[in-house]
Amino acid sequence: MKNVADTALVRTACPLDCPDACSLEVTLSLGRITKIDAAPVDELSNPLTDGWICKKVKHHADRVYSPERIMTPLVRVGKKGAGEFRQATWDEALDLVVIKIKDAIRDYGVDSVLPYIYNSSSAKLEANYLTPHLFARLGAPEILHTICAATYSAAWDQVFGDMLSIDTLDVVDARLVVVWGANPAVSGTHLLPLLAKVQKAGGKLVVIDPRVTGTASRADLHLAIQPGTDVVLAYALANELARTGHIDTEFVNTHTTGSEEFFEAASKYSLEDASRICGVSLEQIRELVELIANTKPAVLRMG
Repeated sequence: MKNVADTALVRTACPLDCPDACSLEVTLSLGRITKIDAAPVDELSNPLTDGWICKKVKHHADRVYSPERIMTPLVRVGKKGAGEFRQATWDEALDLVVIKIKDAIRDYGVDSVLPYIYNSSSAKLEANYLTPHLFARLGAPEILHTICAATYSAAWDQVFGDMLSIDTLDVVDARLVVVWGANPAVSGTHLLPLLAKVQKAGGKLVVIDPRVTGTASRADLHLAIQPGTDVVLAYALANELARTGHIDTEFVNTHTTGSEEFFEAASKYSLEDASRICGVSLEQIRELVELIANTKPAVLRMG
């Protein structure tokens, strides 16, 4: 922290749920945030930040000091949906929550208490330890966090386990980048300049997304598949790569389990099936197969 009279510069990190993990420099004037910007590029900062941050964080003080920010607990006093609330103290609010939980357990059993806990930017201890531990001690049911990327996260853990991904800065060395179901134009924005460098060096950017996102508009190939058909496209790609001998069978057999079952399931889908079900042209899918089969090194960015 650097102090100049009543102004202080605080080095910190972005708290948002974003893979960029930007290094920040926050200006405090008399203890109040007056500016948020990227930290200087030095040995202490995240090199990916590169001296710039997104608008969302740059204007974060507007949310912190917004007159519409809710600063106290609110207790509903009208009918549900009427939007009628009164302010309450934290002690009153916590007592009310405890009473409601106790009443539910007494009248209906502990299974009637459903702790749906989700906040993408909550503190690590709160999200993964303290709050879940409270409800675990009560014996309440455990509810899966299905709001954001739950199926993707579960599949990632089952397929890759604890294997680390590449350093984001290494993306510039790729000749092919496939962005599947992600939009770094609005989330993880520091990837965009790296993708531009890949394309400038002659590499290809492929985006698989139903929408024409900011990232898709920059792509060399955009497969605007129908929502919910990702698995069909993935199966068809895997089946075609296996059929044409582009799967490293020795590697797959050594480092995976269940590959035989996977390729058996994939064998039911041809490229023609994927074109019909996913709603994209057969030519586009064939172009993607050729890129995956013949371009190295390649990077897959999933969302």
